[in-house]
Amino acid sequence: MSGADSPPTSTELAEVQATLSSLSDEVDTFYLMWAAVLVFNMQMGFAMLSAGAVRRKNVTNIMLKGLLDASLGAVIWYLWGYGLAYDFDPDPNAFIGSGKTAFALSGLPYDDYGYDYVGWFFQYAFAAAAATIVSGAVAERCMLTAYLAYTTLLTGFIYPVVVHWVWDSAGFLSALNTDNDIRWGSGVIDFAGSGVVHMVGGWAAIVGAKILGPRRGRFGPNGEDNPGYSGHSLALTLLGTFILWIGWYGFNQGSTLALVGQGQLAARVGVTTTIAGATAGVVGLYVKRGLPPVLGGAGHVWDLGHTCNSLLAGLVGVTAGCATVEPWAALIIGFVSAFVYHAASCMMRQLKIDDPLDAFAVSR
Repeated sequence: MSGADSPPTSTELAEVQATLSSLSDEVDTFYLMWAAVLVFNMQMGFAMLSAGAVRRKNVTNIMLKGLLDASLGAVIWYLWGYGLAYDFDPDPNAFIGSGKTAFALSGLPYDDYGYDYVGWFFQYAFAAAAATIVSGAVAERCMLTAYLAYTTLLTGFIYPVVVHWVWDSAGFLSALNTDNDIRWGSGVIDFAGSGVVHMVGGWAAIVGAKILGPRRGRFGPNGEDNPGYSGHSLALTLLGTFILWIGWYGFNQGSTLALVGQGQLAARVGVTTTIAGATAGVVGLYVKRGLPPVLGGAGHVWDLGHTCNSLLAGLVGVTAGCATVEPWAALIIGFVSAFVYHAASCMMRQLKIDDPLDAFAVSR
C-alpha cells in the first residue's frame, strides 16, 4: 500500500476536526455580523421614512435626530446599556443586569472568532432601532436637547431592562430561565422583538407625543385633520419602507444567532416575515380605500402612505413568533395587523395625539 493510500492518522483527523470547528464558529460570526449590518441599515430606512412624513422645513432636524440616535446610542450601549441588558456573571439578577462583565465590555471572554464582539454589535443595532421609533412620533416640535435626554433614558435604562427580562436567561420573564421559582409562569417567547423592541419604542413614542401635545394647528376646531401638515415626499416614504423591509430580514433571521445548524429555521423565518408584511400591505390598502371616512377610510383613494405603514405593522406583528408560526399563520398575522394598525391610527387622531409617522400605531 502506498503512502498516499494510507489512512489518516489520529493527529491529522484532529487537525481536520479543529479546522471544521473553527470554520463553523467563523461562519456564525459572519452571519451575525451580516444580520447586524442589515439591522443597523434600518437607521437609513427610518431616516427616509421620517423625512418623507414631515414638512420640508423640518427634514434637517428629523435627520439630525436619527443620526444622534445611532451615535449617542452606541456610546450609551457600550458604557452601561449592554451591561444592564445581559448579565454574564455568576448569580445574576432576575430584574436587571448587575454583573461587571458586560459594562464597557470590560470582562467578556473574547473568543478567538469574534462572536462576543459581534454579539454586542447585533444587540446595539436593536437598541438603536428602538430609540429611533420615538423620533417620528415627536417630530417637528421637540427640542433637540430634550430629545437627547429622552433617548438617553430609553437606550440607557428602559430598553435594556426590558431586554434583560425577556432575552437574558436570568430574566424573570425569559422562557430560557430554568429556575421555576424565579420565572413567571412559562416565560415569554419574543423571538426577534415585537414586544422587546417595537412595543417598547411604540409606547415610548405615544407617551412622548402625548406629553408634547400636537403641533400648533395640526387639528381643526372639531378635531379634523389639517392637510397642511401632511408629509412632503411619498417617494422618500416608499424608499424608507423598502429599506426597513430589507432590514427586517436581519432583525428576524439574524435572531437565530447562528447559521450552522440553524439554516432551515432561518429560511422559515424569512418566509413567515415576507408573507406577514406583504399580506398586511395589501389588506391595509383595501381597508383604507374601502372604509367610509367616518371609519378612517380615504374615500375610494389608493393611499400609499397607509399601505406602507400597514406593511410595516405586519412585519412588527410577526416578529415575535416568526420562528414558531407556519406560513399560513403568518398570513393571518399580517391580515389582523393591518386592521390593528388602522384602528390604532384612528384612535390616535380621535384622541388628538399627534404622531406624524404613526409610530405608535405601527409599533404598538
